[in-house]
Amino acid sequence: MTTMSAAARWWHWLCPRRGGLARRSDRIEAAVLASTLLLGLTVLPFAAAAGSTVYAHERDVSAQQRATGRPAVAMLLADGPVAETAGRGGVVAEKAPTAAMWTLPDGTPRRGQVDAATGTVAGARVAIWLDRNGDPVDPPLTTAGAAVTGIAAGTGLLVIAWSLLAAVYVVNRWALDRARYAAWQREWLHDQQRREKR
Repeated sequence: MTTMSAAARWWHWLCPRRGGLARRSDRIEAAVLASTLLLGLTVLPFAAAAGSTVYAHERDVSAQQRATGRPAVAMLLADGPVAETAGRGGVVAEKAPTAAMWTLPDGTPRRGQVDAATGTVAGARVAIWLDRNGDPVDPPLTTAGAAVTGIAAGTGLLVIAWSLLAAVYVVNRWALDRARYAAWQREWLHDQQRREKR
């Protein structure tokens, strides 16, 4: 089958001719399907714009976090969390607040709690991020993290929109099928009654 004949078949299925055997419900279904596909394509630029907006916002947040903090290195004063075994001999890796010491830019030593990974021991050096007051904070969002968040937002919007459109089409087709079955049953009963009268 050539590409042209396949395209023609799809076109006749989507847009049944008035002179053909297509029923009114077939034309309604074709119109709803065509509208659903068109709306599905229309959602694409909106999803892309939403993803770009989220990415730009997250990138600004990352830049602000980097401007208000700085990286540092802390020395653990105690051992990190003990490794816990999970089912089937697996080891659960986690982080937990652990006593540590670090030095501020002016040379002042500071003590506090930092997140240390499972299996770390006292004396180990841990990379941390400090705010302007010299207190440990979460590391800033990376550019890659901002990109992933933007992509996830755009993709999520696209999936939700397409799911809603698909649901509308499925409900419409279900309603049309019920109407067709009811019409077939009425025609069958009418034909039976006509035969009995003969």
